[in-house]
Amino acid sequence: MRNSARPQAEPTAAHAEQRDRAARLRDTAGRFAKSRDDAASTPELAALPAPQDAPSRGTVPVAADAPEGTYALEITGEGLGLHADPGAALIVVPEMPTGAGLAVFYLKGKPGPVVFDLTHHFQPEFARPFAPGSEVVPLIEVVEPSTGRLGHLSADRVEQIHRVLGTYSDVDLPSKYGPRPPKLPAMSECPEGMGEQYVKDAGAYPLVRKGETVVFDPSRRELMHGTLCVIEWHSGTRDVVLTNHRQIGGQGEPQWWVDPVNRIGAGTVYTSDGPYDADHLRQKIVGTVVGVLVPQRASQAEREVSAEATQKSVLSEKGAEVYAAREREREAAALTALHDADLTSAVSPEIRAAIVRHGEVMNETQLRDGETDEEFDRDAALQIEAEHAIADAPAQTLADLRAKLTYLLPLMTDNMLDQTYTEHLTAIREDADRLCRSTHLPADGAADPVVAVIQAHTAARATFTETCNPADEAWRREQGLDTSEPAVALAQAAWENAERIEVEAWNAVFETPPTTLAGLVAVICHAQRWAPENLGVTGAMTLGSILGSIALSAESLTLFPPTSDLEESDEAAQIRLAATPFTPTDRNGPCPLPSKAEWIEAADGSLRWLRLGFIMMCASREELTAVLRDQSEDEFRDLMSGLGVAARNLAQMARLAHDAQNRIIIGTAILAEEERLSGKGGEV
Repeated sequence: MRNSARPQAEPTAAHAEQRDRAARLRDTAGRFAKSRDDAASTPELAALPAPQDAPSRGTVPVAADAPEGTYALEITGEGLGLHADPGAALIVVPEMPTGAGLAVFYLKGKPGPVVFDLTHHFQPEFARPFAPGSEVVPLIEVVEPSTGRLGHLSADRVEQIHRVLGTYSDVDLPSKYGPRPPKLPAMSECPEGMGEQYVKDAGAYPLVRKGETVVFDPSRRELMHGTLCVIEWHSGTRDVVLTNHRQIGGQGEPQWWVDPVNRIGAGTVYTSDGPYDADHLRQKIVGTVVGVLVPQRASQAEREVSAEATQKSVLSEKGAEVYAAREREREAAALTALHDADLTSAVSPEIRAAIVRHGEVMNETQLRDGETDEEFDRDAALQIEAEHAIADAPAQTLADLRAKLTYLLPLMTDNMLDQTYTEHLTAIREDADRLCRSTHLPADGAADPVVAVIQAHTAARATFTETCNPADEAWRREQGLDTSEPAVALAQAAWENAERIEVEAWNAVFETPPTTLAGLVAVICHAQRWAPENLGVTGAMTLGSILGSIALSAESLTLFPPTSDLEESDEAAQIRLAATPFTPTDRNGPCPLPSKAEWIEAADGSLRWLRLGFIMMCASREELTAVLRDQSEDEFRDLMSGLGVAARNLAQMARLAHDAQNRIIIGTAILAEEERLSGKGGEV
């Protein structure tokens, strides 16, 4: 057995840690921006030398029953994240892996191997092209070991894949990142009494990969240092985090924190949260993670037997319960969406008919015992067609927009991997519902300045479209036009200029706040029409920014309703406010401010970080970089986490205060109206 290694000089440039941190911040700042050339879709790792090419560096011990041809590769550079430190060795078996885990890839055109982490979706039969020259090539799902980034590798790039048997280090030195958490067992099903949690990012890597589902024990909620837990935030979202009992910046008494497992890779920043007192953190813990859910893949014969048995059986009790629960949720959403009696505008007949028709299709296409694949595919196509009919129907009123969001959002949420976009859509739905109840929709939005901006983008888009074909040399040749280099260059310059103008006009639509509700509806309809074609274009606003802009405009119009030509009398305003419906908050639900002691604790913790943040805001460029350069990794992480917690807490308090003010105004209007009607025998 040989040990192959790649000589590599260690970097000695000053401030290497600060450059790495800057790279992480730079990469993280754009991790939600989808571009047409997404480099993260195929993660790459610095190549190690091929064992037959690199000089031998000695041998490492392995088990006596190690397969023949087993060899070792030395890990250099920054290492493999939490998998292994620099200086350790990978023990590699020259045979195809059969499941998840580290693997050594030998790629076409690369001088040496690269190391990736295979996911549980890996199947050896799909690790090579289906046939020579085939246009359909399988994609291998892989994870970059040092960062946890998920991507795909085309099978036609792969020459060989070797299985990693394990790692070896001749000196068992403690890692500078702390003890490595134990590996989680794979579980084929969720045991009774346990819970499941989908993992949406790589914060818990390498214990849990992005996209996997963990199994947690809800009975184990006691605090233990270094335990992987499922935690629930005030917003209701959940994360998989590591509990730690540590000092702040290496000083003072230890306190409880929740940290990501993945904290070391360049380009990955997952913040910590804390400090907490023990009782406060214990209330947030949903359960302790006990395994990763990995349903077993059956053999072909087993699949055929299982399929035949499934066709002869009825829906399982659990499946029937899940289906019934989703149907109840859909029916409730339909009732809410179509109820417009107390709104300022009505749901149009087209939207109403589309929602009713979707419900009929869902009832007609329920999964039946003995249903064939062809019948299943036909029913699925009908459901998709009915769903698209709702989404594609143009919103004619604000009530239409509210109805579409109310009905479609529950159908979309389960399939949206990014929780941030779901929260944006939920905010827009709530804004639309509030606007429908709080003010009247102007009949004409022509006076709104955003209408002219929308028209300007429409014109810029038309101009851009006209310049596309003339900039293509093949099209010019087909049309018999001049294909000389000067002519093509002139057409391409016109195309590039038109694209720049169109992108600026597109961004201006969402940078111009509408002054009427009709203008807001026009912005939303315009985004619905053109966003699919403009997302990912260089310089264009991201989807998150567009949704955030629309939500902000809706909130602004609610707080400062547009002026109307017909002034509302004080009595009319009082009557309208007194009749405003509202739903009382559940007094038994979570309170943003449970106790005075907790407020004092949160304020005390936030003030320190806000003072440091103010110092950063007052610093010049040179002073700012000097402070960051001298900070340790722990101090930097604690500062970012502390500012994030402060921002979240203060924003929550501001929302509570604003909502309470609005509710009190409604209450005073009710009292005034009761007093006005008291002599008339009336009741509000």
